[in-house]
Amino acid sequence: MGNIYIKETPSEHEQQNDQRSACVKTTKYLQKPNTLLRPLFFHPYTKGTQVNMDSSHHCAWRKSGFCNGIIFTNRPVLIQEKVGLKITKTDASWKGGLRLGCTIFDPSLIDPNALPKFVCPDLEKTHGFWVSALPQDCMKEGTVISFWVNSQGHFLYTVNEGREHLLMKGLLVSWPLWVVIDVYGTTQEVRLQDPPMKCVSQSKLPLQPPYPVRSGKAQTSCSNPSVACVRPTKGRSGSSPCAPEVSSNTQPQHSLDEDCILCCSHQVDSVLYKCGHMCVCYGCGKKLLGQNAKCPLCRQPVKEIIKTYRN
Repeated sequence: MGNIYIKETPSEHEQQNDQRSACVKTTKYLQKPNTLLRPLFFHPYTKGTQVNMDSSHHCAWRKSGFCNGIIFTNRPVLIQEKVGLKITKTDASWKGGLRLGCTIFDPSLIDPNALPKFVCPDLEKTHGFWVSALPQDCMKEGTVISFWVNSQGHFLYTVNEGREHLLMKGLLVSWPLWVVIDVYGTTQEVRLQDPPMKCVSQSKLPLQPPYPVRSGKAQTSCSNPSVACVRPTKGRSGSSPCAPEVSSNTQPQHSLDEDCILCCSHQVDSVLYKCGHMCVCYGCGKKLLGQNAKCPLCRQPVKEIIKTYRN
């Protein structure tokens, strides 16, 4: 299924982040959720410029400096899925340490060149990201940080299987949540414990969030704010991944040949009024109207559902 290109319009979230350059200007929303528990490892492409990984993508380290060490998991974590992360190498010549968090945005759709130097403070107040620094006394070689998200949206962690701590709360557990890790400061190398220590599977994972995020200003090698944060694709030589350039004024696109973004089982056959987006089937549109919900693409109120017919 093709990309949907989003024309950015003013909103509450964008007003909060209007000092920041866009990290995600396009995204592929119409993906059916995968409820199977796949192996967990670090995302191989979307990572900071100073990050190296081993061949299994379970171990990641910062090559030099103290920043540009952002990494993600390859898939969303499930509710109560307990992930173990071991600090395998530290560098006492720097200050600060590991940062942890989650995002509702698939890292496969984020341009690696648009990642900021730090998750804190660059992504702390960005819609769709929840990140925070761990206490400094956790930053020791051999320390195992175990963390998970509970059904109340609390991000919890333990140090060496000790007492449970709350790192942050308010996570949107109705969306898939990918883990964000910043190998920052004294923390130089981390390794995912395999297999996960505990997992309680969710019955269903929802669709991708129908809202593009605006991230902190890119402080890496990317200087073009119109670079699309889309899934990396290999060039003809099969070497490094690249992302196409897309104008920020590109119009939303959807057609009657595509599936409803809510149920993914019926074709689009309705127009949402007043915004005019065609992205749902008539049944899901009626549900939106009955629940006083908003358009999944632009978040405008749905006033009426207009069914369309083919010639």
